Amino acid sequence: MKFSIDKDDLHNALTGAAAIIPQRSTLPILSTLLFELEGKRLRLTATDLDVYVVTELEVDGAEDGVVTVPGRRFTDIVKELPSEALSLTTDSNQTTLTCGRRTYRFLGMAATDFPGIPASVTGSGVEIPVAALLRGLNHTTFAVSTDEARPNLQGALVQISPEGLRLVASDSHRLVRYDFPSLRAEPLEAIVPLKTLQLLGRTLGSSEGSAVLELAGNYIACSYAQTRVYSRLLEGPFPDYEKVIPANNDNVFEIDREEAIQALRRVRVLSHSQTHQVRLTLETGALSIATNTPEVGDAVETIDVDYEGESIEIGFNAVYLLEVLRHISSPRVVMRLGGSTQAGLLEPDEIEGDERYLCLVMPLRLYSHA
Repeated sequence: MKFSIDKDDLHNALTGAAAIIPQRSTLPILSTLLFELEGKRLRLTATDLDVYVVTELEVDGAEDGVVTVPGRRFTDIVKELPSEALSLTTDSNQTTLTCGRRTYRFLGMAATDFPGIPASVTGSGVEIPVAALLRGLNHTTFAVSTDEARPNLQGALVQISPEGLRLVASDSHRLVRYDFPSLRAEPLEAIVPLKTLQLLGRTLGSSEGSAVLELAGNYIACSYAQTRVYSRLLEGPFPDYEKVIPANNDNVFEIDREEAIQALRRVRVLSHSQTHQVRLTLETGALSIATNTPEVGDAVETIDVDYEGESIEIGFNAVYLLEVLRHISSPRVVMRLGGSTQAGLLEPDEIEGDERYLCLVMPLRLYSHA
């Protein structure tokens, strides 16, 4: 194999691929990157057997070939090189990288041992603007569960239907639902692992245009720019989240997002160290946020709101409430409350285009120390 390429182009491709190389593995081949050159097309592949990242680049190719290189070390060297032309040549499993008067040699492994990528994904899918997909990921991944006892919640539910594309995530304390009503396709659904969602969130940011999501069998494929990510899916079923969303939260008011965040941050300091419980009291014209923790202290802050309904007291975990508010980008937030045992609903008062975003936070039973 022999080719030359601009350093920055190679580094950008390596960044996404190297992100999934396992820190430790019983299969040494997984620590490598696979380079395949045919004509002017170079294909880079990395995998941990659950996720595959395949990126194609145009290079100045001189001799076709296939080789593996130690992924992290190779990426670290390329990162530190100046923005100049690089050349790579291979001899059996050895790769020589040259940049000006700098030369590095890497010993790889047999390319035939590198795992093959999944069979081509040919299932139905949907095309989505990269910027929109990023918004959906940024607004949902924070609520994905990390509880190994609930593996079906360790990813986000992707639903494609004639009603649109929907992303749903929950850790049983919070639930978020992001809708793209205009992105309609054949009905399909799958649970995509958090690791894959985070990888896409990191690598999509440098892309423009559209991405294509395709579901088939036990894999999802996301294609964008020169990259295609394959991911194994989680086994379901995903919980029936619609049953959790209350339909009669009729006590509706708006709050200034930043004012609510700052008040919660201050009051939380004196909340219980384990429950982080705060008491919200809604009454005509005002929302009070309070906590009372024995041997620590108490606090209360009051925010003006346009509300004239019945008085309500409800407890929430301040950490969960804060995280939801931080992931709502509009300056004002619509909040819907029911009784003290019903989940609270939060929505942005403004959102991009026809997209919709709903957040749910489960209540806490109010104790005297709240």
